[in-house]
Amino acid sequence: MLGYGGTDKPHDASEYSTKRLCADLAALLDLLGIRRAVLIGHDWGAFTVGRFALWHPDRLLALVMMSVPYTPPSRKYISVEEVARLAPNLGYQADFANPSTTLEIETNLPKFLSITFRAPPSSEDYTRRGSLSKLLQHPEVSRSPSVLIDPEFQFYLDELRRGGMNGPLNYYRTARYRHDEEERAGLPAKLPSNLPVLFIWGTEDPTATPFVIEKSRKFINQLQDVAFEGRGHWVLVEAKDAITERVATWLQALTSRPNHRGKLTPSNPKDDAEEIPPPQRPPSPPPHTTFAARGVHPPTFSAFKPRDYRIPSPQAVTHVAWNCDGKKLAAVGWDRTPRFWYPDKTMDYRSATKFEGGHSDDVDYVSWNPTHPDLFCTSSQKERKIVFWDARQSRHIQQCSLKVSPVQTSYSPDGRALLYASAGHQIFFMTLGREGDEAKESWHFNEKDALTGSTAMFNHVGDGVILTHHSEHTLRIMDYPSLTVRESPAAHVGGCVAVALDPRGRYLASGGYDSIVNMFDLSEWICARTITVCEHSINALSFSHDGEYLAIANAGNYIDICATETGVPLHRVPALAPSSTVSWHPSKYVMAYCGQTKVREGGPPPVGVISMFGLLE
Repeated sequence: MLGYGGTDKPHDASEYSTKRLCADLAALLDLLGIRRAVLIGHDWGAFTVGRFALWHPDRLLALVMMSVPYTPPSRKYISVEEVARLAPNLGYQADFANPSTTLEIETNLPKFLSITFRAPPSSEDYTRRGSLSKLLQHPEVSRSPSVLIDPEFQFYLDELRRGGMNGPLNYYRTARYRHDEEERAGLPAKLPSNLPVLFIWGTEDPTATPFVIEKSRKFINQLQDVAFEGRGHWVLVEAKDAITERVATWLQALTSRPNHRGKLTPSNPKDDAEEIPPPQRPPSPPPHTTFAARGVHPPTFSAFKPRDYRIPSPQAVTHVAWNCDGKKLAAVGWDRTPRFWYPDKTMDYRSATKFEGGHSDDVDYVSWNPTHPDLFCTSSQKERKIVFWDARQSRHIQQCSLKVSPVQTSYSPDGRALLYASAGHQIFFMTLGREGDEAKESWHFNEKDALTGSTAMFNHVGDGVILTHHSEHTLRIMDYPSLTVRESPAAHVGGCVAVALDPRGRYLASGGYDSIVNMFDLSEWICARTITVCEHSINALSFSHDGEYLAIANAGNYIDICATETGVPLHRVPALAPSSTVSWHPSKYVMAYCGQTKVREGGPPPVGVISMFGLLE
């Protein structure tokens, strides 16, 4: 990149604006005679290839970004000083932007490289504003341990001594230039809707938090992320062989998609995410599977209207869930306070029952105990914590601090075991019981080794676990508690990200990045039917209480309802935003989903939203 190695090293920071860098990339492709390409970038390279997708969307086949999640152009100019104030873990950006830092780093270059390339976890945190200068002046900063071997360290040292640090640091002095160029061009916030994006990150990277990664999903329709547990910001150095293999596998999976015919599809500069496409025409099902033949009278879904409840917060509602008797609906995501409503009475924001004191940072997920209508748990990725509650009292029952960031929780049918998935795509278990001389039962961590998986759930009996992984094409069905693999049916080309069990015990539904939903017959573990109604990757699945209907949440602004026995699409529910979850009521034809309204130029700011659809009375 410009300013490094043998490239030019302009002194003027405006030469490093991403518009100019992207123009250089386009010119390089022209020189090589390449019309479209897969671009891969780390750190500033990741930011640059993300902007390339906005400046030159017709030149891309796919993107691979590492360590720096995608952030959209901002309509408001935000200085690096303001960034450092709002996000203290990015305070180093203000330090790097300071012209006096150039000489300070050049004077202490070996120490600077030792600090920045230190292997995780590190006690020497330079990310907060002002920390770097203190570390550079500290006499006891050592080189060991480093992610670089000695020849690599010496190579970096020689190159940066030869070229100086002004070029590399100029990237942090371009905020105003970038903003003005993007504002004048009116760049969109979202990447092209059919552009596949792979994001690779290390769980010990203080600058790539799960919260920021999740926020980026709003702007990328086809985002797949791969977390490397225990790796830091220099994950491309720490796990280079594994990353090479993962990228190659991902690209191979893209070329294997049915609609690609062996080739990657070029991205389309037109953003079609604003439109809700009509569902496909239903096929003719076998007569014996129809509602009429089975004496089933389906509700008239087209007669229902969505009911949207806006939350006075610019953050998204990330998860909603019904309790076991369907009288309470819980929601989390926009702050550190879990809430629930009695939807049959009111969904007014001020009427919510709040639970404070358990979390000190944003709550991401909520799960109800299936055996008791008042027991539930919440989890926070930022805090790395799971908190257990009883709705009959305002104070939490128990807090459990974790070593990983939990993204999903799920109770066993008897409510005495809990599994949770981490941001690093691992599955862990907890159990309820007494240990030693404990008078009361409490939750304890299970000593079992972590399983590899992105999502998981117990079966209806509790003697099995179903796991998915976002980069694997198979499901894994395992016995519990032995955790031996029972079945592993092939399911999706682009990775499996959602599962749901038919309450009657007949089917398992799975959804993937390939926008397909598969319905597996549980008696024979074969795919009984495939549902292709969605145009976007699947986010979540939910069966109705009688198992007759499947709700499909996806990256589009709609929820699809399909017939379980035939796969026929019955109704498309318009939504204010893509939903990360959908949940049928445990005894009625009503479902809840959530999200965040879109940012529209000249329109109101985005707000969180909880929505319901169906007949609650």
